[in-house]
Amino acid sequence: AEGVDDSWMASLKPIFKYFEARTPETLTEVQEHTITWHYCDAADEFADVQAVALQSHLVKVSGNAPVEVGLDMKRVEVRPYGVSKGAAISRILEQLSALEAEHVLLSHSSPNPNQHSRGHHCLPPFSAVCTALAPPRTHALL
Repeated sequence: AEGVDDSWMASLKPIFKYFEARTPETLTEVQEHTITWHYCDAADEFADVQAVALQSHLVKVSGNAPVEVGLDMKRVEVRPYGVSKGAAISRILEQLSALEAEHVLLSHSSPNPNQHSRGHHCLPPFSAVCTALAPPRTHALL
């Protein structure tokens, strides 16, 4: 995404890594504009406490940075404010509506094809492919 302020990433990444080191069976995933701490494979009670602590700490230290700190689906994620998969899909669908397509196919894939074999079955899909199928064109013969 062009124009996305990700200057906050360098200062928050060590915090994620600190919690990853302190909590066995967790993983920090750094993407282009997000950092996510996955804890679905960790011991439930301890990881849940760590997740709340991480989220709380991130909210405090991110200060006035234009970010959102979320905790759901056994992960803590920091991303630029207003940037999400849902927002991206909405923008894509708005652009496709101008094409007057009859059908739209949305597909997604995992960031790492080997993630399931590594035990990280909780990592969510993140990339999407979108194809619009326009109605067939008819030509009148004169």
